[in-house]
Amino acid sequence: MLTFAIGDIHGCADHLEAMLAKIDKFHQGREHRIITLGDYIDRGPDSKRVLDILMDRPDIIKLRGNHEEMLLSSLDGDLLTLRMFLGNGGYETLNSFSADAPEQVDPKYIRFLHEMKVSFETERHFYCHAGVKPGVPLSEQKEQDLLWIRDEFLRHKGPFEKYIVHGHTPDDRMRIGPYRTNVDSGCVFTGTLSCAVIEDGTDLPLDEITVSI
Repeated sequence: MLTFAIGDIHGCADHLEAMLAKIDKFHQGREHRIITLGDYIDRGPDSKRVLDILMDRPDIIKLRGNHEEMLLSSLDGDLLTLRMFLGNGGYETLNSFSADAPEQVDPKYIRFLHEMKVSFETERHFYCHAGVKPGVPLSEQKEQDLLWIRDEFLRHKGPFEKYIVHGHTPDDRMRIGPYRTNVDSGCVFTGTLSCAVIEDGTDLPLDEITVSI
């Protein structure tokens, strides 16, 4: 089976639509799954449309990112959390919903974000938004780390329990390493959305699909 893991989208709906079309051509009917690695909203112009596209595709496995978590947390009424959301692209998200505050976002989108998983795994691969805490079994990883971890995970040089496929840390292109692949090519900054093509039975991605607009 092929797995298509799409990196951080951040409101770039045109990129997402083009990527899904490319994936459909790539697999040519072969058994496959599509996983999105989180950060669908904020910074880019079309967060609502990105969520609409994903909501119309029940076949896609959607993992939550830290930006979705910030929106959900901002609904608790804490001023500091609200400022964090707004200061990290939240204004663009609210504009896409024609909303002035998180509470005005249609509840169906909030439910959609709440229902997202924070990880997905196969026999050889573990998919999450940010990464994992080194030395902790995958079954015991904390949601906070799966959504937010960066330096401790990125500095780790050894293997993990499974091969890790993640986003969260933007780069100018997809980065493939011996024990992990970062699929976040910084779409909202670089104009390029990346997707890792992974085949069951092998660790490293066998190919990469990109969309540049």
